[in-house]
Formats: sequence, C-alpha cells, structure tokens
Amino acid sequence: MRRFVHATTLAAALLLAAAATAHAQARFFVGAGASIPVSEFGDYANTGWLASAGVVGDLGDKGVFAFGEGMFGRNTHSDIDGDATNLYGGGGALGYRFGDASKAGVYVYGSAGILVHQFSPNVGSSDSEAQFAFGPALGIDIPLRKVAIWIEARYI
Repeated sequence: MRRFVHATTLAAALLLAAAATAHAQARFFVGAGASIPVSEFGDYANTGWLASAGVVGDLGDKGVFAFGEGMFGRNTHSDIDGDATNLYGGGGALGYRFGDASKAGVYVYGSAGILVHQFSPNVGSSDSEAQFAFGPALGIDIPLRKVAIWIEARYI
C-alpha cells in the first residue's frame, strides 16, 4: 500500500447549512466540495470530492462555535486506471465567527479527528489506514432566513 500522509485540501467547499430554529442554537449542515490532494497523496491521486454532514452550535454569544461532523470522499488515481482512494472519518472543531452573525461574515476554525485512507484497487483487495487528522479552515457564511450558505477552504 502507498503511504498516506494525512494532508488533503477541501477547497472552495460550498456548504449548505440548514439552520434548525430550535431552542438551543444547534444547526445541522451538509456540504460537498473538491478534495485536492497534496504531499505524498498528491503524487498519485487526482482531485476528487468530499462530502460532510454534522451539527454546529454557538458557545455563548461572543462568536465562538463548535461542531462535530462526519465526512466521506473519493479521489481516483493518476497512475492506474480504476484505482481510487476513499477518505472517510469524523471529528470536531472549535472556531470563531467575526462580526454580526445576522450578516455575511468571515469565520476561522481548527479541527481534529480521525481520517481513514482506504485504497480501493481496480483488481485485488482493498487496504486501509486510519490516522489522527487536524487542520485549520477559513470561510465566509451568508445567513439567509432558515438556511445559511458557507464557502470555505480547509486543510486536513
């Protein structure tokens, strides 16, 4: 199996966050975007996709938030037709949103969790490896009535 370095980029991810207007400020989100391989992973993997879903909530009223999410993605390989890598895992994050939350604004966060790299060959058996993954993110959120649109770049 090729060695996996837990570095992939989820760039220009468009996250559609369905805001639950429940009593506790918890909101559910789903999203998808490009998974752009870097480092050793970029030596053989093509740009693919990554989808995520989770729950985010505010921690007080000072712009601090936390979330938990699960993700799944796939990158095909450039060297052997039909080979691919599936990426899946989950984790949590702690972040800060600048400015008035009722208006469009910028946010940052750091995340940590487990990411599984599953090699899926065209012929033969698959192999997988789980590793601790972490990284920063920067994004813009645009609140609408009961939905918010998030656009972000993330490094895992």
